[in-house]
Amino acid sequence: MKKLWAVVLAATLLQACAAQPERRFNLDWNGIQGGFERTGALPDAPRPPLKQKWVFETEGRLVYPPAVFQGQVYLGSRDSQMYALRLEDGSQVWRTDLPQGGIFSAPVIWGDAIYAGTWVPYYSVMAWDLSSGTERWATQTGEMVNRPPWVLTDALQLYTHRDPAIGDDEAIKVVAAAWDYDTREPRWEQPLMGIPAVAPALAPEAIIYATDDQRLTVLERATGKIRWQAELESVPVSAPLVHGERVMVATETGFVYAFELATGATAWRFQFKGARLSGDLALSGQRLLVPGGQFLYTFDIQTLEEGWRFRGPPTVLTPAIASPDFVYIGAANKLFYVLDARQGTVAGMYRLGGEILAAPVAAEGLVLVAASDGKLYAFEEQVLQPNPAQQPQRPSRW
Repeated sequence: MKKLWAVVLAATLLQACAAQPERRFNLDWNGIQGGFERTGALPDAPRPPLKQKWVFETEGRLVYPPAVFQGQVYLGSRDSQMYALRLEDGSQVWRTDLPQGGIFSAPVIWGDAIYAGTWVPYYSVMAWDLSSGTERWATQTGEMVNRPPWVLTDALQLYTHRDPAIGDDEAIKVVAAAWDYDTREPRWEQPLMGIPAVAPALAPEAIIYATDDQRLTVLERATGKIRWQAELESVPVSAPLVHGERVMVATETGFVYAFELATGATAWRFQFKGARLSGDLALSGQRLLVPGGQFLYTFDIQTLEEGWRFRGPPTVLTPAIASPDFVYIGAANKLFYVLDARQGTVAGMYRLGGEILAAPVAAEGLVLVAASDGKLYAFEEQVLQPNPAQQPQRPSRW
């Protein structure tokens, strides 16, 4: 009887394991919406219910999402510090002093360095050593005219922008540039007639700027030459999102566009009637997630039809990030939501100690949420204890 019972138990365990596919979490999170394509997409993510695993506290507001690389978290705070933490438990590895106010763009990582834009009070691009936080260099890019510079990186060069020089044409608002890593000398520069208030994106062989002159501009990464430009209905409010052979962008007055990367031809255009859109896009499979004030709108990029919409509290929602099954989004009323990606219903809701102003971040099975109370919150899946009534019972008689 004991042998038969062991066989039954083993078969039950094998069936349970077979029913659960292997989990594949992303390991790193580098820049706005997880990477330079700005998709906000996750192969998998913690499933609700979630529980808080750890909290790390700074002395200033957290308004930009952190970066995650090789098991460590890097974040800048308005307390004029940058921190490196262990992702596993939130313990501090190092911290380093920043110019007053801290970084003014999400940190990005390439090789053995961290890069970000700062305000010192002059706008600059800065680099720090990844292992120690020691400052490597700072290069001024402006004089409080436009905005702190965004930073993007690849294997060949660093991409950013600077204010126009005195004497330049008044129509030029910023100058996009690619720098040599070692010398920080420009390999190319390209004047733009608008300010990139949202983060640029990288596509194969191209860098894409959405600027406040209601224009999307695609530059060749190798030369900086303009591949094409497209006029938009209003000011862009999202970073360009690169998906396959297309780039998507949202504008303030409710329009979302998809353009062919190669030619700039409009693939499709859709308007959410009466919406005021307000943040970066994300993808959950073929479902495009579009924040607008207290709403999160969805749009199927295959059928070109509007999907569900989530109505949050009467406050601003952050951009979302998403797996095929769940959507993760914060709100300025201190609530962090997990939504069912197929229906838009609330699958989990968690109150934090401050406003959530930046999109969540996910890596290695954790979701990180930065808040205005200066704390970074880490959430993981809550492992539910099996119900004894659902377990195989040993028969009383054989």
